[in-house]
Amino acid sequence: MHGCRASPAPASLLDNDDLLLEILLRLPPLPSSLPRASLVCKRWRRLLSDPQFLRRFRAHHRKPPMLGFFFVDFDNDDGPIPVFTPTLATPDRIPPARFSFPNHPREGLFFLECRHGLALLFNWRKLESVVWDPITGFRLSIAIPTEMKRNDRHHHFKCDLYNGAVMRNCCSGAFKVVTVFSNRLYKLAWACLYDSESGKWGNIISTAVPSSTYLAQPSVLVGNAVCWLLHFRGAGVLRFDTDKQSLDVIQMPEDIHDTDDSHVDLLRAADGGLGIAICQNRESSCGVRLPSRIALSDGCCRKLLNWTSSFH
Repeated sequence: MHGCRASPAPASLLDNDDLLLEILLRLPPLPSSLPRASLVCKRWRRLLSDPQFLRRFRAHHRKPPMLGFFFVDFDNDDGPIPVFTPTLATPDRIPPARFSFPNHPREGLFFLECRHGLALLFNWRKLESVVWDPITGFRLSIAIPTEMKRNDRHHHFKCDLYNGAVMRNCCSGAFKVVTVFSNRLYKLAWACLYDSESGKWGNIISTAVPSSTYLAQPSVLVGNAVCWLLHFRGAGVLRFDTDKQSLDVIQMPEDIHDTDDSHVDLLRAADGGLGIAICQNRESSCGVRLPSRIALSDGCCRKLLNWTSSFH
């Protein structure tokens, strides 16, 4: 009887780079996931650091997790300053000091908003839009168009209210900045689009706005449109189309407006459309009304669905 030769042990499935990459691709998109996995061995570190894999990883997960948010502290001795508040648990929690605000007390920076990992600020002393990447420390100051700075007749700042929006292409890293100004005396709003790829501002466009309105809240991005709420008893929505570079005002539904016991804010609806939150404070209770979507067409807002929640 002849002895049987033992068959070779089957190769481990993880020895196949293609299969391993598919597994690694499905790691959660948390800040600690890839660094911790890269500590397993040199082979894993080589695969995880490959630029092609990193592009696939970002494309697979699409939307990265929210690391935290900024709120403006108005009680600071040096004036209003944004403070980072992390939202993730350990080990993915980002220390607030890691995203400290790059502002000298006398620099005159005012925080506007964050989007796509970029923060937008306005330097009211130098009249510049400032783009800041809290993760990399990248910072770019962009002087606003000269036409927005001065009034030829009176030689003073043409606009008394300002706001803006920033958005970034997740693939190329290029970004766009929308700067919007309004003047309550002239009842006009102006907007202009900056493209980082060209390094230039586009044409300045304007539209009439209701009197006594102000742009106080961050913008909401809906498709290619950037929207700001025009406060003053629900005056409407200021909309800038980044593709067409057009600016107009969308009127609110008649039953949606600010009152002495309510507050209105724009938000992104669950389906990606525009939503409006209404906080109503009556006696001892507070209710929040959230239309799931607002249709923007023909110069007016149309409410499609309501949801109301009350709490004490």
